[in-house]
Amino acid sequence: MVTCSASLARIENVGARQVHYREEQMAEYSNYQKKVINNYYDNKETIMLTKLQELVTELYLAEGKKKQDQLWKRAETAMTNLKIKSQLAQHLLEKRDPALLAQNVQNWLKSAGNK
Repeated sequence: MVTCSASLARIENVGARQVHYREEQMAEYSNYQKKVINNYYDNKETIMLTKLQELVTELYLAEGKKKQDQLWKRAETAMTNLKIKSQLAQHLLEKRDPALLAQNVQNWLKSAGNK
C-alpha cells in the first residue's frame, strides 16, 4: 500500500484554480495511484468536512472527559486543515458545544456545495 505524505505533494493556489506540483518520486507510482493521489487533494475539503460530521456524532455519544478532549483536539485539527477563521474555530473550541459545531459544519457543507 502506498501512502501519500506532505513531502510528496505541495499545493499552491494560483488564482481560482489549484496547481499541483509533484516531487520526482511521483514517477514511481502507477497511473492509477497518481489518479488516486490527485483525487485526494482535489477532494480534501470534502473529506475534512465529512470527518468533522463524524466527529460531531462522536462528540454527542462520547462519555468521559478524556474521550471528549481527544475528539475536540481532532476537530481543531480538521478546522485548521479547512482553514476556518481562527476566531471562529477558537470560539467553537471554547464553547465545546457539539450542536454549535454541527450547525457550523452544516453551513460549511452548504457553502462548499456552492463552489
